[in-house]
Amino acid sequence: AAQRAGDLPGFGSGGIGISAHLDNEVQNLIRTVEQQRSDELATAVKLLLNGEKLWVVGFGDNYSLVHFARAQLIKVRPDIRIIPLSGFSVPEEFASISSADVMLACGVGRRTRAFRNITLSAKRAGARVILLTDTAGPRDAANADVILRCRSIGVAMFDSMTAAVSLLTYLCAALAARIGDAAIERMRLIENIHADWGDVIAGDL
Repeated sequence: AAQRAGDLPGFGSGGIGISAHLDNEVQNLIRTVEQQRSDELATAVKLLLNGEKLWVVGFGDNYSLVHFARAQLIKVRPDIRIIPLSGFSVPEEFASISSADVMLACGVGRRTRAFRNITLSAKRAGARVILLTDTAGPRDAANADVILRCRSIGVAMFDSMTAAVSLLTYLCAALAARIGDAAIERMRLIENIHADWGDVIAGDL
């Protein structure tokens, strides 16, 4: 039988309390950190460091994670590819992947056939794959070199991406630390370009 809106989490007359939302997000972060293995994190950072090109991939709700990850990674190292790239065919973009590359695949929550196909094709091309997900099965283990799990339980009708964003932030920060002086010089260059172009507005808009 179809459920009424009032029977679904978050649709009742009281809605969702901000305290319940906060408690849920904190638990997602705590559980995510508790289940991380230091060797897997270190391997993921090493792969991101040594990849000739980095590919950040995700579809649907994961597309926001893809944009966030690339926005951080491009600050500290060059040649970060994104899939899907709006307006462009995925196979044409993917054709330049090589065995020297690394893919960071964001697969939190619902995953599509396109996501499964691209991670499988990346492995067939010899690229290394880091999978960020909330759940993983035997097929994921076969298609990924490292699996980093994050808890995405939502307090209402939506999955939570808080832990995924936090884990991505950690990976990018750890990568910047491993890159060292070159990352600092790149960030300085970026800031100088912003200053030269005068495109950062100080104060109120």
